Amino acid sequence: MYKVGRNSVLFNNVYLTSSGTVGCKKEHEGPVGNFIDKCYDDLYAGCDSWEKSEQKMLNDAIEIALAKEGISEHSVDLYIGGDLNNQLACTNYTLKKYSIPYFGVYAACSTLTESLLIGSMIIDSNYGNYILCSALTFKQKKKRNKPFL
Repeated sequence: MYKVGRNSVLFNNVYLTSSGTVGCKKEHEGPVGNFIDKCYDDLYAGCDSWEKSEQKMLNDAIEIALAKEGISEHSVDLYIGGDLNNQLACTNYTLKKYSIPYFGVYAACSTLTESLLIGSMIIDSNYGNYILCSALTFKQKKKRNKPFL
């Protein structure tokens, strides 16, 4: 990583290798529909609560990102991410099933950007090869899960 000007940095050999996106029908019908890997017809994704649906969708997105890269969870050095639901509760509960160290980020709308920046610094400093970053967000009954690897 090196500084460019007063406010920017550049990273060496840091790039996105995979992604997994999960949404609902309304999102799939919109302008980002072609970028959604898995779409649920109902907002609860077949679950009986918002919290469980968030967990299910994040799990799906993680599995999709790992499958696209052709790696298992054991290849992932660190998970960085969070959600806006009860102090990262959904992300914490989802990650209980994985053997991946977790760094929780709560930064409102910038959660994904902050996660990607922290992950980029870790990779650029040679402290990890695969960093899984995500943000669970919701707005007016919409669900978005966007993990990147």
